[in-house]
Amino acid sequence: MIELSRRSGIIIPKEYENESWYHLVRAKLFRRQQNYNSPDFTVNKYYSESEKFLTIPRFFPIHDYVDCKIIDNRHIGEDIEINHDSNKKEKIYDISS
Repeated sequence: MIELSRRSGIIIPKEYENESWYHLVRAKLFRRQQNYNSPDFTVNKYYSESEKFLTIPRFFPIHDYVDCKIIDNRHIGEDIEINHDSNKKEKIYDISS
């Protein structure tokens, strides 16, 4: 079973580049779309590739493509306090009456 790390995304080492599932994952995250009212196409890649890794979205269903274990290395972060003075619609428009 392959072990993959999850941080900001799932990190797949390039050592798996010759595996069939690696190319299926890349193809699934590649979109070629025709622009509205135009003959032009836009290419969107929803992955990042470097010399050492392929990084895919952190919650991509990778288990559909390969039997693997995801090691979660995400940073928990800190709680923040948010103060707001928003008013409900009822108060703004006096809908309650």
